[in-house]
Amino acid sequence: MKFFGTYYHSLDAKGRLVVPARFRETLKDLKTLYILQGFEGAISVYPEEAYYRELSFLETQNFKNAEARAYVRIIYASIEELEVDAAGRITIPVRIQKKYDIGPKVIVIGVGDHLEIWDEDRYLSYEASARDNLEDLAAKLQVKD
Repeated sequence: MKFFGTYYHSLDAKGRLVVPARFRETLKDLKTLYILQGFEGAISVYPEEAYYRELSFLETQNFKNAEARAYVRIIYASIEELEVDAAGRITIPVRIQKKYDIGPKVIVIGVGDHLEIWDEDRYLSYEASARDNLEDLAAKLQVKD
């Protein structure tokens, strides 16, 4: 599964988010998605296959190393299951909305094997900064482990 694109959406009063149509098609047979701790204030949402890949990576970490231990703990503690309802919506629990400080206006982006949900203002600020430094960022890319 590959996710890409940028979609402007809103959370309703119950914290429900309609998964963008393009992503719903990719996820059509899945009823559960998983939140893992994101970076830069994003909520990272994984379909089952990518979620289990992430867990497999975590299980390879040396728990005797304090940094690895801290990372693994934070990631496992952040995991939430989200049910996809018949209307193609997921409900973002209030505590997750508060933790990530997301308002009713959100941006959903595809990031390869997962989705990210951002507060609209935060993402637009992040994107502007990243675009200004895109050449420098590209020069620092590395093959992932």
